[in-house]
Amino acid sequence: MKYTRGGRAARVVLFRIRMFSGMLLCVLPGIFCLCGAVTGTEAASQQKAVCTVEALRTRIAEEGVILHGAGELTDTEGSPALRTNSVEALTHCLEEGSHFIELDLKSTADGKLVCLHGWSRWLDAQGVEGQESHTLEEFLAGSIVGGFTPMSMDEAAQLLRAYPDVYVIVDMKDSSKEEDYQLLAESCPDLMGRLIVQIYHASQYETLRDMGYSNIIYTLYKTMEEERTPEELREFCDSHLIVGIALKRKWAADEA
Repeated sequence: MKYTRGGRAARVVLFRIRMFSGMLLCVLPGIFCLCGAVTGTEAASQQKAVCTVEALRTRIAEEGVILHGAGELTDTEGSPALRTNSVEALTHCLEEGSHFIELDLKSTADGKLVCLHGWSRWLDAQGVEGQESHTLEEFLAGSIVGGFTPMSMDEAAQLLRAYPDVYVIVDMKDSSKEEDYQLLAESCPDLMGRLIVQIYHASQYETLRDMGYSNIIYTLYKTMEEERTPEELREFCDSHLIVGIALKRKWAADEA
């Protein structure tokens, strides 16, 4: 698949990212063209944003790894524990020198953000059936499957502040709830430059930019087929500043 950058054909380079649930991250190379007529301060501001995203693409490519759900641990029985999004997992990632960590976020019944792939996993650890959400207090009083410590986003932010060179890829599990993205932006404004949020439909882009998110990945697994044609993706990438595209391997093979 090729996209046009400033009149040049730029090959989209695929970087295999470990622990990204069967997805590939396409980090778009080359300089992104400023679209529309901009002058003076506006042009300078946009150029700074372009340079920031370009540098971020380069760092992701060099790192080569994004740790999904804060990576892999070993549970109390010696088995691999994936996507725990736990205090232990994030602490381990940070202490081991990881620079790109994905966290899954969900909101509690009382409107707080917690690091959790799905309520079913938390409920399993408590020996309770169901899918319903619980309050922040209830969540933190429980445990994660494998015997790990649940983590709120506020707690994650506290850990991250001690590691200023670490970026977090945000997988907002209820991605249609704009209020969850707004809550995240309001709860840790000092980390906004280190949050890389995912959109799952092109229509979400402007909404998240307006909230102050500058680092955005377009993740395609929720899109309809007509949303991810080469033509649609080319048009989107030519007119929007994004870090990259995440897509299923088989889709990349189809376009190779």
